[in-house]
Amino acid sequence: AEQERRNIALRTGRGRSLKAKCGGYSGGRIAYGYSVSDGKLVVNPTERPIVELIFEEHDQHNKPMTEISDILYDKGYRTRKGGRFQVSTIKGILSNKPLYEGMYRYGKEMDWVKGVHEPIIAKN
Repeated sequence: AEQERRNIALRTGRGRSLKAKCGGYSGGRIAYGYSVSDGKLVVNPTERPIVELIFEEHDQHNKPMTEISDILYDKGYRTRKGGRFQVSTIKGILSNKPLYEGMYRYGKEMDWVKGVHEPIIAKN
């Protein structure tokens, strides 16, 4: 039984890696701005404007993350859990820019590849 569990884990891991190399969602934490439907990343229409605003304020207006947090709060935007956007959350979104431009990677070891999901922001 133990050997069978190892074999299943190996096959599952290889399958996830192969799917990720083709740009498909392979599991894990779902990035803010997206949801999962039928095993694929799809744009979350409620979260999309928040992601767009974060990148606009940061990239076009050079606003610091604390100010972006205040802007989001003042506009009534909240996190998935209903809280205020913290600098760490905004930093996480900004550091994942390639994903929001339509790229994908599974884990830190893999390189970014063209994703099969819809981008939220335009590639610069």
